[in-house]
Amino acid sequence: MNKYILLVTLVITFNCSQGQTLRMGPTLAYNYTLLSNSNISGLGEELNYLPTYCWSFGATGVYNFDQSLIGFEASLIYASHNQTYTGTEITGPGTYYTLSAQTKLKYLDIPLLFRLGDLKGFYFEAGPEFSFLMSSSCSVSYDPSDSAHLGSSGAFGGDFSGFSLSGIIGGGFTFMPTKTMFIDLGFKVGYGFTDVTSQISQNDSSAHSFTSTYANYTTFKFNRTSNYGYSPTTRLSAGVFISMTFLIEGDTKFNNRFR
Repeated sequence: MNKYILLVTLVITFNCSQGQTLRMGPTLAYNYTLLSNSNISGLGEELNYLPTYCWSFGATGVYNFDQSLIGFEASLIYASHNQTYTGTEITGPGTYYTLSAQTKLKYLDIPLLFRLGDLKGFYFEAGPEFSFLMSSSCSVSYDPSDSAHLGSSGAFGGDFSGFSLSGIIGGGFTFMPTKTMFIDLGFKVGYGFTDVTSQISQNDSSAHSFTSTYANYTTFKFNRTSNYGYSPTTRLSAGVFISMTFLIEGDTKFNNRFR
């Protein structure tokens, strides 16, 4: 994975250094995240998604062609992508168990976005995002808890794909408090084109994450012979962000323009 990060960083640095206006700095985002799967969506009130929000942070660089509305943005983002679930298992008249589960995924996201907009003011951006899974953790708890309904937790790294590809669209507004500092306020929406989870064997009796289990089974009380049926999981996100970048390189025309 390190070689991919190095390659992308070198390409970004080389391309941006040829431009007339390059700015770089930290970025912070707050996102709504969803791991969408048709098996889970089809379970109705038995199992539901809960709204889940996560922080992400990293560094970003923006290159604008001087005196042009065209630019590019590249970032290295350490992103959390979580999903919380709740469900009810009815075991008899007046007897039921409430389930709570959460999957936490950490990614290194590398968005490479085309930007359309002035150096100051409104802009639009879109492009691909390459993501590398850094870690995973999953937990399940029941209320009440008994010998047949015990809580569990684990990493389950094999349940999730190590790489994913998404499309990003967004927009925002760029402020320029000083001649060398920029503040971008905006939003981004991400849609995953590749499967987040991995298919497990129908005869596999080992423990798996909650998200992966119900990506492979079509009912809440899964049966390894009667309701096995895999459905891919899609990574979705939408959120707001703020970036503070500083001018690294700008020619005379650029400097004169904002004096």
